[in-house]
Amino acid sequence: MLRCSEGLCCRIHLGELNAALLAQVLRYLKHVEVFKNFKKKDLEMVCDALEIQDYNVGEVVIRKGQPARAFYMIKRGTVGFDVEGNGEIKGTRGPTEYFGEIALIEGGQCTATAIAQTDCEFYVLSKNAFDQLLKDQLAESLDPLH
Repeated sequence: MLRCSEGLCCRIHLGELNAALLAQVLRYLKHVEVFKNFKKKDLEMVCDALEIQDYNVGEVVIRKGQPARAFYMIKRGTVGFDVEGNGEIKGTRGPTEYFGEIALIEGGQCTATAIAQTDCEFYVLSKNAFDQLLKDQLAESLDPLH
């Protein structure tokens, strides 16, 4: 797992997590719809690839039209989505919900601008990790959310 704060990142390997923190992350992942049927060993592989990213209220997480770069799972906070590019929030998501998967699966660009509506904390899978761990499975089974 990678912890990013104020532009600084450090990798925390799964084996370095204390048992309580590992259990907390695994429990969180089991509440994310796409991981509900994953086995513990598969969730541990996901956990080892995760980064933690923080965004302050008003910060842009992803911008419409940019190349897809990550899969975001909301650990804490609320994210709003500007689909039209006019600054109008058309919908929001909160804890255990996610975004960024459609552009990653289709290999395209982000379809909306995601803006932190509150201070937010995300579990994030990079494009490479997403491709290795989830892309094929999600492409077959995911009901697109946007």
